[in-house]
Amino acid sequence: MGEVPLHMALDNIEFGTLVVDADGIVTFYSKSYERCLGIPRAQVLGRRVTEVIENTRMHLVVQTAMDGRTPGRRIL
Repeated sequence: MGEVPLHMALDNIEFGTLVVDADGIVTFYSKSYERCLGIPRAQVLGRRVTEVIENTRMHLVVQTAMDGRTPGRRIL
């Protein structure tokens, strides 16, 4: 049995998962989160997380992590 791609694993867990990039753009949105928010993936992917989730600070958390990382080193 080969490795399962990360997006497939995240999409099949019970809890909703949303991933943003360093600019706060939604790059992944799981099926369970889609059911929770009631917003289709097509309307979420590629948008700023602040446009999708009201009063979120997720983009600030990502930016803080990016500011403190070593250049050229991935966080995940």
